[in-house]
Amino acid sequence: MPWLGRWSSTTRPPGTGNRSGHGEAGGRRRGTMTLQQSCQGTPVRRLVKLLNRFFIVPAFRLGLGPAVGNPITGYYMVVRTVGRKTGRARYAPVTYAIIDGCVYCLAGYGRTAAWYLNAMAARDVQILLPGRTIDGQVEEVEDEIERLAVTRQIFRNAGLMGYTEGFDPFRAGDETVRAKTAAMPVLRIRQPEVAIAGSAFDPGGWVWLWWPLVLVAVVAIGATVLQMR
Repeated sequence: MPWLGRWSSTTRPPGTGNRSGHGEAGGRRRGTMTLQQSCQGTPVRRLVKLLNRFFIVPAFRLGLGPAVGNPITGYYMVVRTVGRKTGRARYAPVTYAIIDGCVYCLAGYGRTAAWYLNAMAARDVQILLPGRTIDGQVEEVEDEIERLAVTRQIFRNAGLMGYTEGFDPFRAGDETVRAKTAAMPVLRIRQPEVAIAGSAFDPGGWVWLWWPLVLVAVVAIGATVLQMR
């Protein structure tokens, strides 16, 4: 989901004192308001916050990321940053794309998103991809051609949620995509001198095909056991 990164889960590393508030979301709003930004304060926000905190982030931190992504509900990774003021670890789930040895994601809630501000302040992030963890350096994509291609691919990788900005990422024209995502900064994450390659767990991979088969097998075994009683 391109918009999942708005609310991040927080943990406090050892030796950092008590929670002091929500000082991570400073900064000035720029660009046009997105559909995700207009959903703030609604049940959608509360639902996504719960989904982030109690499902996606814990799943990735437990190493269950490969079980989360698929072409229908979308592919996710978790960006780990360190709070600029609190020093706490921040975890933000986002959809992503791996292109030309780099990992790309976007901040669906623009430049006021806490995780985006943390990432741009430190420039060093850790990303929890399905099945692996990578330390990398982050930078914002400035080239318009690259930005357009990457943005379209990220929305395609978001499954059904890739349509939440009011355009079809497979059919919409370039100008429509640019207009609908103008307020969303696109980030490039890379490892120095090392190309990041996609795996079977990432968008375009085949591992997700096994989960329906596993579910069918479990149901069939359960039904068989019940019939034998």
